[in-house]
Amino acid sequence: MKKIIIGMLWSVCAMTMQIDAQVTGTFVDRRDGKVYKTIEIGTQIWMSENLAFKASSGCWAYNKEVKNVATYGYLYNWATAIKVCPIGWHTANDVDWKNLANYLGGETKAGAKMKSTSGWTNNTNHTNSSGFNGLLGGYYQKSDGKFKSTGTLAAMWTATMSEDDLGMTVWSYMLGIDNLKLVRDHVVFTEQDGLSVRCVKDGFIKKEVKEPAKVEFPKGSKVRVLKDESPYDLLNSISDEKNGVPTVGIVVEDLVPLGDGWYSGKVDMYVGGYRSYKRAKFELIK
Repeated sequence: MKKIIIGMLWSVCAMTMQIDAQVTGTFVDRRDGKVYKTIEIGTQIWMSENLAFKASSGCWAYNKEVKNVATYGYLYNWATAIKVCPIGWHTANDVDWKNLANYLGGETKAGAKMKSTSGWTNNTNHTNSSGFNGLLGGYYQKSDGKFKSTGTLAAMWTATMSEDDLGMTVWSYMLGIDNLKLVRDHVVFTEQDGLSVRCVKDGFIKKEVKEPAKVEFPKGSKVRVLKDESPYDLLNSISDEKNGVPTVGIVVEDLVPLGDGWYSGKVDMYVGGYRSYKRAKFELIK
C-alpha cells in the first residue's frame, strides 16, 4: 500500500514539475560580449535581466557607480532606450507588456510573479514564478539630477508613444514594493528620465499546442446507420436480403471523418456481421 501511495505522490510531483517548468536560455551581446539570461513566457522570449549595454549618450549607472550595473543594468532616457537593444531583439513595447501581463493573470496579479525574490527591502509575496526576475533598479530623474527608489521600485520603458489628453506621451511599467501589480503609466516619467530596459526577442512565435481532435464515434461505441452511400458490395447485399438491412452495431475501430458528416470504418452489425462502410452517416446511441 505504501508503494502505491508513494508512486501516486511521485506522479503528482512529476506532473507539477512539468507544468511549472521554465524554458530558459542565454544570449551573448556581440557588442560587448555580455551574456544575458533569457526566459520564455507565454508566446515571448524576454531577457530576464535589465539591459546593461553602455550607450554613448542618454545612459546612467545608478548613483553614477559602475558597480551597480552588474545588478541593475543601466538606466536610459527614452530616445536611447528605444534603439539600445541588440540586433534580433527590441525594447519591449506596450503590446509586449500587455501580452506578458495577460499571460500572468492580468496587471493586478502579474507583479508578484515577476519580482525577484531577493534584493527588495520587502520580499513579501514575491514569487518570481514567471522567471522574469524583476529588479529594483530605481530611476534617474533628469529634472533634479537625482537617482531614486532603488530597493523599492522597478521602472521600465516601453518603446511606445501615443497621443492622449496630455498630448504625445511615452509609456512605462513599474513594479512596486507594496503591491502585487504591474503598473502601466504615462504620467510619472518624462522622456528625459532614466529607466531600465527589458529586451524581447524579435519574431518569436511559440507553436500552438492543439488538443487532439474529438473522436465522434470511438471504438466500442454503439451506433445507428442513418444513411449509407458506400459502393455496392455483393456479400453485404446477400446478407441484407437474408436478414434485412441491419442499422445498429458496435464500432470496431474509430470511425474516420470524411467531412460534411460522412464517415468510413468497420462496424459489427450483429446479425449482419462485420461491415466496412466507405461513406455513411451515423448517430451515437447512448
